[in-house]
Amino acid sequence: MTPEHTFVIHRLYDRFNQDQKQVFFVTGPDPKVGVTYCCLNIAAAAVELMANYSILLIDMNVYHPSLSESAKNPEKGWVPWLTENKAFPLKEAIFPWAESDHLNFLPTGHIKNYRHVAAQMPHWSDMFDILKKDFNLIIVDLPAFYQGTEARILSRAADDIMIVIEADATRRPIVSQMVDELRSMNTSILGVLFNKRKFHIPRWIHRRFF
Repeated sequence: MTPEHTFVIHRLYDRFNQDQKQVFFVTGPDPKVGVTYCCLNIAAAAVELMANYSILLIDMNVYHPSLSESAKNPEKGWVPWLTENKAFPLKEAIFPWAESDHLNFLPTGHIKNYRHVAAQMPHWSDMFDILKKDFNLIIVDLPAFYQGTEARILSRAADDIMIVIEADATRRPIVSQMVDELRSMNTSILGVLFNKRKFHIPRWIHRRFF
């Protein structure tokens, strides 16, 4: 967990108190910016700073479900729940995250042939309504915004979105285009997080004077 990820939760916490924001998506323009890494650190900061809230982390990256793979990719998850017409209670697919007693996790589950279909199923928005009944803050690891249609479709359900970009790599026009598209959907953007930032002077000097 870094100061940047802690700052994200401070900003989210301020808006959470005012507007009861609950569903928080994290995505970037392309797959290499480190969205999953940022999601884990933001979740860790949330557990530390929002100890009185119930927090859920969701892996919705159907292209690279690394969070689900680290949890040994259980059969049950949000994809089977959606595509099998709610054949089982959604709570059966949720379990504690291994490294935290205060963080719960909802994996993709067995994806099979649903990779490009799952996010477009008619019940995907119902899922968040159900989860909001049990969790105060839901942090979602989305696919890259320009990797497919999933991130665009799902972004409409977000109360807030954090955009992750790679410092010195992500091009400004791509970020501007992404911001414009999100705003056209009336999506609230919490901010932009610079990942993989290189410090050419010692960190302690940068933090003290900049």
